[in-house]
Amino acid sequence: MGVVTSLSDLNREEWADKPYLIELRGGRMDGNRFRRNKLAITWCVPEIVEPSLVTDADGIFRPELVPLSIYRRTGIVTDDGVHIYQFEGIELIN
Repeated sequence: MGVVTSLSDLNREEWADKPYLIELRGGRMDGNRFRRNKLAITWCVPEIVEPSLVTDADGIFRPELVPLSIYRRTGIVTDDGVHIYQFEGIELIN
């Protein structure tokens, strides 16, 4: 298995079919929980904006104009096994 870097990695092979439970804290997604099979370093969540703010002069949707809420993994795992991600801010990712 290699070096265990956190308690959440312990026995992960036996639990491979059981997804991680993740909770986002802060921002508009505060308190949302969901399951994923891997733990990312960050989660990016698209913000809700007016359509006119994310289209060009021809009315074509431009995904690079959609602001994203950035949540970073804290390394905190609650007693019930939830991995916590904290809101860092809103960015445009080009």
